[in-house]
Amino acid sequence: MSHAQPNQALRLELNNTGAWKVILRFLADDAHATGVVQESTYQLARLDTKSKWRISTDEAQPKALAYCTHDQGWIKT
Repeated sequence: MSHAQPNQALRLELNNTGAWKVILRFLADDAHATGVVQESTYQLARLDTKSKWRISTDEAQPKALAYCTHDQGWIKT
């Protein structure tokens, strides 16, 4: 994931009710976890086109690194 530091904790977040919720956490340099998160989330986004998905830093005030859309897939910020 670009803009992320090695070993940086990231989180997958879902917004389907007006607030972002943490779904899971993973490390930026874990290529397998990153791939599974991105592929799985894109499939879910294609099924539920109203929900919003993002990967952000795991901090008190998270910084969004990428958003997933049902029609374009992952878009880096």
